[in-house]
Amino acid sequence: MHTIAVLHVPGCAGGRASLEIASALARARLDVTVDDIVIGSEDEGMAKGFRGSPTVLIDGRDIEPDPQTPLGSMG
Repeated sequence: MHTIAVLHVPGCAGGRASLEIASALARARLDVTVDDIVIGSEDEGMAKGFRGSPTVLIDGRDIEPDPQTPLGSMG
């Protein structure tokens, strides 16, 4: 089983679009689940590996890791 986690702040259009894409993939494959994770604070973002909205993790790995953007970045 694989998990796609979409981490985003409230109201992020990119988060909504990422969720739609991930959900379509999950509908096409029986081995994929999608987690919609709304980030409400820098502390929560740091704990979950959030580097900006949206952050997409597949099986816990960031699909676009950017070490220049600090964990928990809400800006």
